[in-house]
Amino acid sequence: MQRTYYIRYPYGNEIRYEKVVYRSPENRANFHKVEALNRWKFLHSGYGSLNIRAVLTTEEYRNEISKI
Repeated sequence: MQRTYYIRYPYGNEIRYEKVVYRSPENRANFHKVEALNRWKFLHSGYGSLNIRAVLTTEEYRNEISKI
């Protein structure tokens, strides 16, 4: 199963978003956000304090961007 997420993270004085395409052999979507975040944090040191609220689905990302 493949899903697209956006990671919201602080960069200096601004908030940035990075698109992450996560593939998992499991069919349980509830765990995909956690796994995608863990993979992203492994590749980006210094962001260990991010939690599950930093992971947005495509729909959540569109809603958040439209507010800006």
